[in-house]
Amino acid sequence: MKIVTFLGLGTTIFAVYFLFFKVDFSKPWWDGNEYQKVCATTGDENCYTLVVSSDGENVIGFGMPNGGYLVGSDSECVKASQLKESRLCRMWDQSGDKWDIMKQ
Repeated sequence: MKIVTFLGLGTTIFAVYFLFFKVDFSKPWWDGNEYQKVCATTGDENCYTLVVSSDGENVIGFGMPNGGYLVGSDSECVKASQLKESRLCRMWDQSGDKWDIMKQ
């Protein structure tokens, strides 16, 4: 713990929180339907604020601005320390397209 306290109070609180609460970064951070930032991974940086569905274990899908709904065929979530966002989920839709989902 001396190394952690050496880095400062903010880091100490952060480390204590994760030591005791054991955040599981492999699962979505929400359960149900919530607004999230959704970006297409096609390279053209299309991002939207959309209602995304999760069962707490996987990303289920999300509604598109044109009224359509994309259903996920698979998803994975990770800790994204190199990004501004602390967590990231990636969903593959039934067409094989990838979507990044970040906390709004």
